[in-house]
Formats: sequence, structure tokens, C-alpha cells
Amino acid sequence: MRTRSIFALLTLAVAAVAAGWALGSGGEEASAGPALAHNFSYEDINPASPTHGESLQLSELYGDKGLVLQFVASWCGPCRKELPDLQALHEEGQPILLVAADEYGHREGILVVAERTGLTTPLLFVPEEEAEALEKFYDHEILPATYLIAANGWIVETHEGAMSKSRLNAAIERRLR
Repeated sequence: MRTRSIFALLTLAVAAVAAGWALGSGGEEASAGPALAHNFSYEDINPASPTHGESLQLSELYGDKGLVLQFVASWCGPCRKELPDLQALHEEGQPILLVAADEYGHREGILVVAERTGLTTPLLFVPEEEAEALEKFYDHEILPATYLIAANGWIVETHEGAMSKSRLNAAIERRLR
């Protein structure tokens, strides 16, 4: 009986350590270890993107360096604040993919934000009826939610909430180069 109790306590301790690691610092970083990125395909709705109107499949976008995948919404102030930094990284050659899955079926809001920001990055729109299913694979509580995906398709780091350009650059250097 005592052995079972010790085993149960050890299991709880390991779970607590793992949960602490998954939360990261201050709830901003939520790296729960490597996981294979769930593949999806949606239309690029950004008129300024070279792939506008095309259906883009995530697994075809990793390239040699990997990919910065960020979930954004038009109503999210921190998302709007970060978009110029993401655009600058995109112009520097970093593959950036933005996904609008929290627009409640309305594309217009995120398109206005994209135009005002001068975005040329691909911006995928997830229809409302599919957003909940996608959230099962990319679970986050806070927007923007950023996933660094290595060239092999594994999520190597995640962040919830706003990040400075320098912090995002450091994460990219550490994980994707």
C-alpha cells in the first residue's frame, strides 16, 4: 500500500513539473514539448499577398527554415500591434503565416486590419464552422498565439500573447535557424 502511495505522489510531482514547464514564464510561453503540427488548408484572403485566392496547405509552407504560424483576430489589440513586426520579418525572408480563426464568420474586419497594416503575408481565413475543430489542435487561451514550426513539421515553441520583435527574433534564431 505504501508503495502505491509513493508512486501516486511521484506521478503527481512529475505531472506538476510538466504542467509548470508547459505554462512557461508568466503564461506567455506555452511550450509543452514538441508536437507534430496539425496540417490544414484554407484560402489566403489577403489581396496584397502573392498567393491571394489560393488554398494554402500548412505542410507545404515549412520550407528550409520552418515557419512562424500566428493566430490573429481583428478585434485583438495585441495582434494588431504585432502585425507590423511580423510584416518586417516577412520582408526579411522569414516565412510568416497568419491565420484568422476567431472572426466569427466575418472576413471584412481582418481584411481592413491587413490593409491598414500593409500586410503582404499570407492570411488564411478559417470559416466559423471549422474554427472550433482547428482549435482542438492549436489550443490557446490568448491571442496572438504564435507557433514556431520546424522544417520537419514539428512545433518547437509556442507563445501566447504579444511578443516584441526582438523576442520573436530570438525565438526564431534559437529554434528555426
